[in-house]
Amino acid sequence: MDMRVADAAALPLEDASADLAIAFMSLHDIDAMPVAVHEIARVLERGGRLCLAIVHPINSAGRFETEQGDAPFVIKGDYLRPFSYSDKIDRDGLSMTFHSQHRPLEAYFLALEEAGFLVETLREPGVPSHAADLERRHRWQRLPLFLHIRARIVSRGSPMDWKLDRGANGDYIARAMAQLAIPAPADRAHATSV
Repeated sequence: MDMRVADAAALPLEDASADLAIAFMSLHDIDAMPVAVHEIARVLERGGRLCLAIVHPINSAGRFETEQGDAPFVIKGDYLRPFSYSDKIDRDGLSMTFHSQHRPLEAYFLALEEAGFLVETLREPGVPSHAADLERRHRWQRLPLFLHIRARIVSRGSPMDWKLDRGANGDYIARAMAQLAIPAPADRAHATSV
């Protein structure tokens, strides 16, 4: 297996040379996140997938007031404004400091969209019951800790460049799904614009 250490904003890989990219707990730590997402898109072949996991933006935007299971969660700042933050973790005698960027959900989805990705799956996992062995962990059964996304590369460049007939009758989504060969949900006769 070929393994390389590289800058996520300048991957040493050929264009369209991979069918899968995984960004696990990293994009929120990369200052140039949109550039890194574009680099991932560049190295993926058309139809290739990106699987990513980040700290959920709600998690980085606020804090629980106490460690009790029913503690209120408070956002004191501005969820919509990006900002830097650091978390110091002590575990098993090892002290670690993580320097990260809070970004609203829109920043990640805009980066994916502008790089030509179509989001296929989104999950917001909380702490499962079997892992909530301490009262303070019960807090995270009410809010997501992480955001998991699977996206497929469907185009190079912005969706504004995609050749989609938006039409006047509001079925842009249905036409986009048809052009991208995505089956329409069985419980809807057709999609409408949102």
